[in-house]
Amino acid sequence: TYADDFTIRLVQVIADFYDGDSSACALGLEALEFHPSAKEKNNDDKLSLLRARFQRRAGNIIQAHAAYEMVKYHPQFETEAEEYLNG
Repeated sequence: TYADDFTIRLVQVIADFYDGDSSACALGLEALEFHPSAKEKNNDDKLSLLRARFQRRAGNIIQAHAAYEMVKYHPQFETEAEEYLNG
């Protein structure tokens, strides 16, 4: 199975997120934002959702709100985004 560099790094940041390693997750998110493939629509959507979840968990309401706004019309992420934005 093939995974590109962005996906490999994203999976590591997701693992950091679910392991509760906030520092590694924050650093990973920041690094991914500068990755050459980060602006591809599919990657940008995944990154926005993970950023929203990270900010939500960290209690950063304004940043979480902004990140969820980015995915509120995404067919797979809209339910979670709308629940956060309207809840």
